[in-house]
Amino acid sequence: MPGTAPAATVRRATAALDRWDILLFALIGGLGGHALRLLATVDGLEGRLVTALAVGILAACASFPVTWARKAIPARLALSLGLTALLAIGTWLVIGAAPAETPDQHLGFMQNFWFFPSLPLIGYLGLVFGLVAIDEGGPRWPYPAIFRTGLNLPIQLGLGLLAGGLICGFVFLWALALSAAGWDGLKAAFENGWLWPVLGGLMAGIAVGLARSVDKLREAAEAIILIAARLGLPLLAVFSSLFAVAILIGGIDNLRAAGSPTGILLSLAILAKLIFNAVYRDGAETPGRIMRSFAWIAIAALPVYASLAVYGISVRVLEYGFTPSRFVVLIVASLVAAYTLLLLISLAGDVLRPGKTRWMPLVSRLNTGFAALWFVLLLALQSPLLNANRISVDDQMARLMDGRTEADTFSYAALRFDMGEPGRRAITGLAEITDHPQADYIRGHAGAARDAATRWSLRSAVPTPDDPVPDALLGEMDALTSIGQEEARALLAAAIARLDAAQALMCGIEADDTLSDAQKRSAQYELQQRVPHLVSDAVRIAENFPELGDVPALRDRVDYAAHTPADWAPELSECE
Repeated sequence: MPGTAPAATVRRATAALDRWDILLFALIGGLGGHALRLLATVDGLEGRLVTALAVGILAACASFPVTWARKAIPARLALSLGLTALLAIGTWLVIGAAPAETPDQHLGFMQNFWFFPSLPLIGYLGLVFGLVAIDEGGPRWPYPAIFRTGLNLPIQLGLGLLAGGLICGFVFLWALALSAAGWDGLKAAFENGWLWPVLGGLMAGIAVGLARSVDKLREAAEAIILIAARLGLPLLAVFSSLFAVAILIGGIDNLRAAGSPTGILLSLAILAKLIFNAVYRDGAETPGRIMRSFAWIAIAALPVYASLAVYGISVRVLEYGFTPSRFVVLIVASLVAAYTLLLLISLAGDVLRPGKTRWMPLVSRLNTGFAALWFVLLLALQSPLLNANRISVDDQMARLMDGRTEADTFSYAALRFDMGEPGRRAITGLAEITDHPQADYIRGHAGAARDAATRWSLRSAVPTPDDPVPDALLGEMDALTSIGQEEARALLAAAIARLDAAQALMCGIEADDTLSDAQKRSAQYELQQRVPHLVSDAVRIAENFPELGDVPALRDRVDYAAHTPADWAPELSECE
């Protein structure tokens, strides 16, 4: 029966695992947990080297337990180390291309796109293709083996993460119990943040090793996934049909009114494909007539999602030009649309020639080819080949130069702070421009963006227009300002009332005869931890609206608050 051989290959590869292998997985899992802790505590730009090393360690710790077997050891080590190097070096280069080397350092869209979804998907797809090639003894990738390996990997890693989380929760409960008994050492280790990642990683490593060795566990997880997909496919067919009918009747104007629904449509299209492929499995078994009919309906409705997603992002690009996010979304939407078209061709073949032994045989080749395409594309998007920042800058500059974008609506801040080195070079050039009808305006705003230390300081650095503001608009602004004053008055009064209430509660706790001294101290400490922001809130409101000085009661309290330490909390000394 097709599909049996890959499963047997996996069983043979994992049968040789022994207790020493499990111990090795535990040590590697603990190291991975420590790397995760490092990754969560460093700044993406300032900790560039630490982040790259942590990503490399995590990649090694995730890949080694699922690749290790005492068969073809050099190839398996090469696969694990190769993916580790690829992801670590990629992280180093991606962070180096971050948008702005300024005091408000932050990661841009392409950096966030690298960490999720690119990095995990590249690692996952690399493992799938690498493991299948090793088991097949060469560069051959039969789809049943790809499906089986691709399904087993997330099951193994998911079980590992689940086990690690459960063990951490169990130990934390013991830490709380020991703390109540008078020993806080274990609880302190959790609160300091070093114990739970290492313990969770260690247990996850053990769980991955055990999951590889227990076929029934994997089979149960596969059965759950298949059941969920078989339940989801009819719902997908029904709601996809309803959505298609609603679009045909109501048109796309409702979508335009909703803003930019491209992300939602893409998510629905991708989810639909995942559900279909979970039912399709490796194509060896043809489902019953009813389930096959639901699959046909769902696939037939997919062009609605895909075409609307491409249309939505294309409209945004035509109106406003490329940004890194629009460029990536357009590529993803185009690939989803292409996959949908080929899936329809496969569906047509199945409808016209239903007597074939395999169900929709084109799908297996389609899935293999698109998986390889995604692997290459995700890497290319972070390379000079498809540099989204450069392409976006070139497009935005062209729109400014040919007049499609007016100088007063051009986003100088986005060029300076969001598009990496290409954007910084472009904003420097605009600060010296002379060959444009609005050159003076562009030079002023571009120069302000070039010299601004942060995006927020740019607001006050941009020159004020010389044209007077119409009186009608000034009147509307005055009305808004007065509304803001009234709101601020209420907020300030509420903040001061809460300050008074906090002090009253402190004194009330002290006077409560039903509480023991230990309970009083605990309650008062908890109160002091919760309310120190009240004074700073009051002071900030008062500073922004100095005209509230005409309310003496409020002003007196604000003057008191302003001379109170920033970490104000109610004190027993204030109680009579």
